[in-house]
Formats: sequence, structure tokens, C-alpha cells
Amino acid sequence: MVLASTAFTFTGHCNVAAPRWLAQTCIFLHGGVLLFWIGSLLPLWRLSSPSTGRRALRSFSKAIPIPFLAMLAAGAVLAWIELPSIQSVLSSTYGRVLLLKIGLVSVLCVLAAYNRFWLTAPATRGDATARSRLRASICAEIAVAVAIVGVASLAFRRPRTGTVSRT
Repeated sequence: MVLASTAFTFTGHCNVAAPRWLAQTCIFLHGGVLLFWIGSLLPLWRLSSPSTGRRALRSFSKAIPIPFLAMLAAGAVLAWIELPSIQSVLSSTYGRVLLLKIGLVSVLCVLAAYNRFWLTAPATRGDATARSRLRASICAEIAVAVAIVGVASLAFRRPRTGTVSRT
């Protein structure tokens, strides 16, 4: 996870955004938490089966809010660094992609809140309906997370010169 997050730190928009140290710090944090969270979804789905994982589900539910908020804050700082003005949100590819990502992240936040506040406790107490809903919700989180990563890749294109630029 650290190696992958470090790789993100030295590629893409971090190398052109100023101040560079702040962009690199934010992308390291943003990418690291993203990898942790998305990487945890499939194991959490498996652990939400009827016979396993009560303690792990509770632990993850308690642990994820702080890193998640740090990921959102780092993403907000990156957007602030990348967008020179509010008008550039709709006039740039990066800004339009950012709006789409914000919409998808909002859906993801609703799913995560639903899981944490309404499903995890009953599921860990053995409620079969809550476990079933939790598993379905985690599948939806995985789908939305994959969509976010896919949308994020749209923000950059490679011109014929081989350098990365935003339009």
C-alpha cells in the first residue's frame, strides 16, 4: 500500500501542481487511504457472511472514519491546488471530472454511512437481514469505488508529445 501510494505521489498532477510538496503529501495520503479502503471492501464482504467476522466488522467500522475524513480533506486540498478559479470547474476537463467524482463520492459516503450506522451493529449481533443488506451494500460500494477510480483516470490525457496535460 505504501509503495503504491508513493508511486501515485510521483506521477500525474502532483508533478505539475504548486506547491509541489503539498500536492505530493496530499496525493500520498489520498491514495494510501483510498487503497486501504477499497482494498478492505472485498475482505469485509467475505467477513459479513453469517459465520465469520463480527469483530473485524466492528473494528473496521470504528477505525475507518478518521482515515476517510483525511482522504476527503486531502482530495479537497488537491482540488483547491489544481483549480485556479471556480469558473475553471466547468471549463476544464479536470473540473468536470472532479464534479463527477464528487457526485460518485457522495453516493459512496451515503452507502458507507448506511453500513456503519444502520447495518454493522445489527449484522454483528447476528441479524440475518442486516447481514444480507450489508453484503449487498458492500457490493454497491465496490462498484461505485471502481467507477470513481475509472472516472479519475479521465482527468488526464496524453497529447502526441508524450507529456501529461489537462484540458
